[in-house]
Amino acid sequence: VSTASPFKFPGDVVRAILGEESIKDKDEFQILDILSAVSEKAIPAGLKDLSEKPILHDVLFPKDRMRYAVNKFLGLDG
Repeated sequence: VSTASPFKFPGDVVRAILGEESIKDKDEFQILDILSAVSEKAIPAGLKDLSEKPILHDVLFPKDRMRYAVNKFLGLDG
C-alpha cells in the first residue's frame, strides 16, 4: 500500500496536479497539508505531526563522502 501512496512523494504529486507554483516556497510539511486537502485523504499516521518530532540525525555529508558516512554510521572505519 505504501508504494502506491501519493504521500510517498508529495511534492511530485502536488506539482503534477496543481502545477509548479503550488509548491513554490513551501516546505515538505506544507506540501503534505496541500496534498491532504486536494486528495481529501488523511495524512498517514507515520507522517502526521512529523514536524513536531525531534530530529535524530542532523549530520550532512557531501555526495562524494557517502561511503565514509555509511561506514561511520555502521561503526566501521571510513
